[in-house]
Amino acid sequence: MKSPQSSSLLMQIFLCSVILLSHPQSALSSTTIYITANNLDTPAKLEDGLISISEQVKEDDIDAIVNLGNIRPDEHSCNVNSYALLHEIISENMSSKKTAFLSVIGEKEYAKCPQPETDVQAWQNVFAPTNSDPPFFNNMIALRDPNYAENWGLIHKRVLYVGLNMMREKGNINKALYKNKLKYQAKWVQNTFFESIENGFVDAVVLMGHGYDPKLMNKFFRSFHRYMTVKLKTAVPVMYLYATDGVSDTGGIKSNFRGLDKFYELSV
Repeated sequence: MKSPQSSSLLMQIFLCSVILLSHPQSALSSTTIYITANNLDTPAKLEDGLISISEQVKEDDIDAIVNLGNIRPDEHSCNVNSYALLHEIISENMSSKKTAFLSVIGEKEYAKCPQPETDVQAWQNVFAPTNSDPPFFNNMIALRDPNYAENWGLIHKRVLYVGLNMMREKGNINKALYKNKLKYQAKWVQNTFFESIENGFVDAVVLMGHGYDPKLMNKFFRSFHRYMTVKLKTAVPVMYLYATDGVSDTGGIKSNFRGLDKFYELSV
């Protein structure tokens, strides 16, 4: 992992080369992604950041720019009309035709809004639409969670990317509703794993969410832990990638996440 030096803004944007060893029968799977987290939260920052990243893309073989949430600046008003401007900025400033823009929902788009379940639909319609135009997914075929469409998955270069609704805090979300959502998300991820990993289509997995709170996310990770231990038996390496509050919290890639040998953690 390296930090581009082209501008002060990009000091909080990390180029993450996720190189994960596959199971013995397959070759090494490699994919390179830019990760942005909490730092492109105004239209001006988003435009400047994408212009700078697009310059870097010309030098490196970048598969995707991944935003880990909090891309909208107006968490207090939660005006869904702001998405149209962000969509325009992203579409106009992604110069590479090969690089996809992938995004997961953050607290500013969901938990901190007065009507979270209404706002999650507005976010999904722009950043994870069923029928998306480049650079959103960039013509990659996305797997969809039929009940919670903000959750998606796609396979690229034999790596399964999964974007999930994973909050650091509950905010205005109904606690019981969110627990049920996490429980269902775990089942959907397991079904996606079965279709891709157990059928031999992928060599590695990157789960992506906005944050990590062990207590709040227990419904998801407890079920997921059982699945990895009993059924998947860590046949392929899995990484959970999420945002922290700033660059000082970045700890690099850590192994043995939640006590599992091939479960990795990367916070940025």
